[in-house]
Amino acid sequence: MDTVRAITIQAIDAFISTLKWIEYSVYLLFGSRVEAEMTRTLKGWGVEINGKEPWDIKVHNPKFFARVAAYGTLGLGQVI
Repeated sequence: MDTVRAITIQAIDAFISTLKWIEYSVYLLFGSRVEAEMTRTLKGWGVEINGKEPWDIKVHNPKFFARVAAYGTLGLGQVI
């Protein structure tokens, strides 16, 4: 049973490493484009990134945009 557990933990660890690599790749390749598109879309809804209104989104980590791009709503939910 311990062997199965160790293999499972290694597999999960490898999977998480792969996800982090995907997120970083998206950040490097598309970070500024994703940020520009999200900013434009949100502005159309009356929401600004780092705006002054209480409903505006405050972004403290520039990788936020890549995480949302890589994982969609799941990434958005994990960031918040």
